[in-house]
Amino acid sequence: MKLLKVGWLVGLLVGLLIGGVVWADSAELGTFEVATQLYENGNYGAAAALFEQLVEQGYEDADLLHNLASAKHKQGNYGEAILYYRRALQIAPRNRDTRANLELAREHVTDQFQRSDVGLFETLTQLSNWLTLTEVTVIALLLWFALAIVWYRYRHPKSEREHTAMQSALIILAISFLLLVVAGGTRYRKNQVRPDAVVIVDEVAVLDTLGGKSELFTLHDGAEVEIVEKKGNWVKLTLPGDALQGWISAEAIGFVNSTHTR
Repeated sequence: MKLLKVGWLVGLLVGLLIGGVVWADSAELGTFEVATQLYENGNYGAAAALFEQLVEQGYEDADLLHNLASAKHKQGNYGEAILYYRRALQIAPRNRDTRANLELAREHVTDQFQRSDVGLFETLTQLSNWLTLTEVTVIALLLWFALAIVWYRYRHPKSEREHTAMQSALIILAISFLLLVVAGGTRYRKNQVRPDAVVIVDEVAVLDTLGGKSELFTLHDGAEVEIVEKKGNWVKLTLPGDALQGWISAEAIGFVNSTHTR
């Protein structure tokens, strides 16, 4: 399982130059290198602890998250591996190594859920997952500016041929812009309203009510769910397709979007 090194090191150094932040003896950079060496020597537990230390300090780089996930993967902590691979993909969604490793980790998961009712919005959202939300926003802005230019040329053509060409371009750009906005908006809203989460304990009983005693079913390490409500130290989860819902302790899951608190 390959570790990713160069991107994280370059990113950290660029951050030092741009942000003007200076750490004594480049401590964080040294920690990353030590953790990488520990991983390559087969000391996955110690490597994971150091990678995790950097994440807890606020460094959320794709390569760092990938490497932490790989260390967790090697330890057999598949839930946490899936969690950190998915966090890494939020930053670098087109990284083939991360996607491949995520699928390998999923093969060890007991609870596999498949959605059969994938509609247009879900399909658009899945396609947009190959881009970061920042990239979606930038492309949408570029399409908007292109629309403005094409609209002007459509309204003030120099010839009938140009008028026809601008009309076709206008339609294509407008459809592309609307689809991108819908996909990005749906994805953003889902991240806020129904955030994805991963079970990171060996198993957890899903209860019928908050703090209740009636067990509905059991989920195991690595199960991927959506959170529809949070109250105190409890979360209400739903399985893909809203097939089943129930309450569990918030300590049993990790949110894929790190802006949500556990």
